[in-house]
Amino acid sequence: MDFMSFDMFGSIFTIFSIISVIGIVLYVTLIVGVCNLASRYGRSVLLWLLVSIFFTPVLPIIYLLFSGETDSHRRKRIIEEEVWRRSLDYFNPNPNQTYQDRIGQV
Repeated sequence: MDFMSFDMFGSIFTIFSIISVIGIVLYVTLIVGVCNLASRYGRSVLLWLLVSIFFTPVLPIIYLLFSGETDSHRRKRIIEEEVWRRSLDYFNPNPNQTYQDRIGQV
């Protein structure tokens, strides 16, 4: 075995290693993205984590984006937003002024 063939094997191994590390980082990033989407939409994070690990993470991302929030999660989010909006009304110096009027003044 001469020096050139050994050097070529080392280069191929290095390129393969770099591509493998990039692929693993991309795969883990997509799995974390699936978990974040599942959490944001009120879905089971553990279930979608397992689906992403055993299958490709791309399919769960597409499904979660098209299915959207669960009804219970949507209700909870709307209530939290309403509580937040009403807390802003607490600081309103003119209680007779509505939220819509204040937005118009900005």
